[in-house]
Amino acid sequence: MLNIPPKFSIQLDTIIQNHLHNEKFSVEILAKELMISYTHTYRKVRALSGLSPSQYIRKKRLEKACEYLAETELNIGEISYRVGFNTQAYFTKCFSKTYGCAPRQYRKLL
Repeated sequence: MLNIPPKFSIQLDTIIQNHLHNEKFSVEILAKELMISYTHTYRKVRALSGLSPSQYIRKKRLEKACEYLAETELNIGEISYRVGFNTQAYFTKCFSKTYGCAPRQYRKLL
């Protein structure tokens, strides 16, 4: 079991937040910015969250999308691009799978 310092979690989330809009942001870029190997990044993120790094990044993207849905009047397409999804269809698919409803429905429930 890895001992993950709280500083790592803060650094991880900060890097992801800084690149959230970038659809090309990947685990490789994340590892480079963390200055650790891909494998070590995978192990640390898995130990911290129980998710793979790509799943963790997607989770953070969707959490930010929820904020946009609640706090702005941006349309779904704009939100999907702002959180780094390259197509609205894929964004909607991921959002629906995670939250059990489409982004428009989510916004109506707020």
